[in-house]
Amino acid sequence: MLIQAQILRSRLNPPRPGNGSCSSGLMPILSRAFLALLCPLLFLSCAKEERHGSSTNYPVYQYEEEGLTLLSVLKKAPLTFAGGALPKSAESVGMMAMAASPVNSIAFSIGQCTGWLIERNLVATNSHCITEEIAKAKDCGPTLAIKFPRRDSKGVDTYSCKKLLRKSDISGDALIQPDWAFFEISADEQLPLRISRFGVADETPLRSVRVDPTGGGSLGGDISEAYCKAVQNSVLNFGFKQNYSPTALAFGCSVMHGNSGSPIFNATTGEVVGIAQAFLTDNFMATANKGMESLGLKYPSSPPPHILFTNLS
Repeated sequence: MLIQAQILRSRLNPPRPGNGSCSSGLMPILSRAFLALLCPLLFLSCAKEERHGSSTNYPVYQYEEEGLTLLSVLKKAPLTFAGGALPKSAESVGMMAMAASPVNSIAFSIGQCTGWLIERNLVATNSHCITEEIAKAKDCGPTLAIKFPRRDSKGVDTYSCKKLLRKSDISGDALIQPDWAFFEISADEQLPLRISRFGVADETPLRSVRVDPTGGGSLGGDISEAYCKAVQNSVLNFGFKQNYSPTALAFGCSVMHGNSGSPIFNATTGEVVGIAQAFLTDNFMATANKGMESLGLKYPSSPPPHILFTNLS
C-alpha cells in the first residue's frame, strides 16, 4: 500500500487551502493520499427485470439457472459504445454488477450501476450501489464485479471485487449527503481518471460518461456521454451554495437508473469533479416544492433533467 499511496498522492491535485483533519477511525488499510480524498467526502440465462422500490436507484434483474455466478453473468453481458469511437476517458468507466440477493442459490438478483477507476486497481462508485449482500459478505468477490469496454493484454475485461475499502453513510437528507464507495480489483493496466480537488463553481461546463442499461430484462450496457452545467443555489439543492459544498447539481444531462456511480467531468479540464448519485424523482419533490413555495413559485410539472452528484473537492 505504500507504493500505491505514493502513486495516488502524486496524482491528486493539492487540496484547497485551509487546515483540515481526517477522522482517526478510518480503516488502517487506506493510504494517506486515499484518505485525503475520503476526508472531504465525510446477468443463456432466464432473466427478468424486477420492479424495485423507491429506495433502490438502479435496475435489478432476476436470474434463474443452475451454475450461474454473478461474474459469469457479467462476462457474457454486452457492453458497447453507440457514439462511434470510444473516448479515451470512457475506457476507465465500467458496468458494475452487484448481488441484490443471496448468490448461493439457483435464483438470485443482480443490480446494475456504473463505476470508474480512481487508481489502476481502485474503483469509485456510489455507496447506495453497495448492497446489503456485499456489505455483510466476508468475501466481496462473489457479490460485486465490474466490466470495462477494453480488454487488457491478458484478454481480461471483467474483474471481481478484491476488497471493499470504504463506503459513505447515506442516511439522512439525500440532497446533501455525499454518496461514495471504493473497492479494490486485481487490475493494473487500465489508466485511472484524473481527479480535481478544486471544487465546482456555478455554471462550470460538465460532462457525464456513464453506462446506460440496454433493457430487455437482462444485464447489458451502452456507454454514453452527455453535457450539462453546474447550477448553484437551486431550489432542488439548497446545500449547493459554494464550490466546496458536499453535493452539487448539474442541469441539462438526462440520466436513468444504472448511471449511479458514474464520473462527472469538468468538460474544460477533463478532470473528474464528482460522482453521479441521483436524478429528480418523487423523493425530491417535497424539498423542491417547499423551496419554491417560499419564493411564491409553483413547481414545474416537467422539471428539466438534472444530476445530483457528490462533490470530490
